[in-house]
Amino acid sequence: MELFDTVVAYAGHPVRTALEIGAGTGKATRLFARRGVAVTATDPDGAMLAELRRHVPAEVRVVRAAFEDLGPGETYELVYAAAALHWTEPEGRWARMAALLEPGGVFASFGGPVQLADPAVAEAVRTARAPFLDGDDVPSPDGTPAGYDMQWPGTELQRSAWFTDARQRVIERRLTMSAREPRRAPAAPRLPA
Repeated sequence: MELFDTVVAYAGHPVRTALEIGAGTGKATRLFARRGVAVTATDPDGAMLAELRRHVPAEVRVVRAAFEDLGPGETYELVYAAAALHWTEPEGRWARMAALLEPGGVFASFGGPVQLADPAVAEAVRTARAPFLDGDDVPSPDGTPAGYDMQWPGTELQRSAWFTDARQRVIERRLTMSAREPRRAPAAPRLPA
């Protein structure tokens, strides 16, 4: 998969160990674990981890903990968050992230907006949401306007004393779903590393 290949290419070497922040039901966990990475999946929600456990290989280590509750000591070649980093506390985020990485390790964050390609479906969704939401736009946690070349969390990484060489790459995906196969569309990956 292009996302995995992009992360490993940025790392510059095979990635053997990874820590996932906010693993949820394990969509990203499966991607990395199936490519031979020893993943430790963390999430504070026990119900999410129970669902994750149903879908990931037995070798995946599962830890019920919020990012802020992870203890020092164990380090990883890769720490990543798939559409979950915005749930972490900003204060001390990057120092804590750096402490979880082995020397030369890589941090990756991915996830992003979903845009409906079918105008009729997009209008139906907008109409259904209108009584509850003014729009689907989610503001950047650090105030970066949409359209800037670097988006959050890359903008924070660029200002961090703990990280260098922040990069962002947009990987577009197109999903087709029929009415008989309703699924939640995953977010288009956005990769600041």
